[in-house]
Amino acid sequence: MQEECGYALALMRVPGIGSRRIARLRERFGSLEGAWHAPWSALSAMPGLGTPALAALEACRKSPDALRAAFRDVAAYAERGLRLHLADDPRYPPMLREISDPPAMIVARGELDLTGPMVALVGTRAATAYGLRTARRLGMELAERGVTVVSGLALGIDAAAHAGALEGGLTAAVLGSGLDHVGPSRNRRLAETIVARGGALLSEYPPETPPAAGQFPARNRIVSGMCHATVVIEAPRRSGALITADLALEQGRDVMAVPGPIDQLQSEGTLALLSQGAKLVTGVDDILSELPVTGSRAGGRIPSAAGIPADLPPDEARILSALGPDPRHPDRIAAEAG
Repeated sequence: MQEECGYALALMRVPGIGSRRIARLRERFGSLEGAWHAPWSALSAMPGLGTPALAALEACRKSPDALRAAFRDVAAYAERGLRLHLADDPRYPPMLREISDPPAMIVARGELDLTGPMVALVGTRAATAYGLRTARRLGMELAERGVTVVSGLALGIDAAAHAGALEGGLTAAVLGSGLDHVGPSRNRRLAETIVARGGALLSEYPPETPPAAGQFPARNRIVSGMCHATVVIEAPRRSGALITADLALEQGRDVMAVPGPIDQLQSEGTLALLSQGAKLVTGVDDILSELPVTGSRAGGRIPSAAGIPADLPPDEARILSALGPDPRHPDRIAAEAG
């Protein structure tokens, strides 16, 4: 697998050879090693590669150091604690493998299991206090129940969702750059905390790749593609979060939205989603009821359909069922729980 990662990295560094073309090469030649060493006649006969990409690939194949450098870097990444997952790696996010253009390789920093249940929480950078509060609460409550919260490490809703998840369990941040260029700078401490507490930073780009505008929309397809559902918490009508929601729909994932005040710019996108049929989210149970998951995992419990963890003792289950989103007096809880 590590050898195949070396060929993947070499191909990713060829201008014009992206994830889709790497997937085609692997399908045609059986492996990326086979593609790299394939005869020129076989490569040039492949539809969909294009003359500029073929010329760039041939130039890299003739370079004495291109492949050597890729293998050297794969070994160096491993020494730094970076994990490389190709699409057929059992540790590659399984739902991401199903989308039309899955990343050829995922670079991960952190020990998070990427195969468990995941939900994306996304929204605007210019969030209101209500949006930040809601993102943090939903992130925490999902993580408490064993769901990994996925977002993009941006300011605003993304950061609040990650921070909330850290209070309850696990979270993964997908970057629009290589892992050597974590940004924005204000969230670098948050990124370090995510890794330190068992979460992960993820990217489809080699670690040395700097951020670029076109890479962030591509990042959004990973955020939605990894997850059973995408929840938009706050978003104006022109928002990257709505791009993520559109991608989720194209990928056959559930799209949900949190309602907000009708006179707030940050609510225009979410209210539009709700009018188009997105599921209304007023609490964590609205999300959990749509997840096809059972059992438990480290970092929290997966609830039953009623929102109560199946392994709770009866007394605790009655107390939990008496709780609500707003503060309640202990006497009232005791009366309802018996």
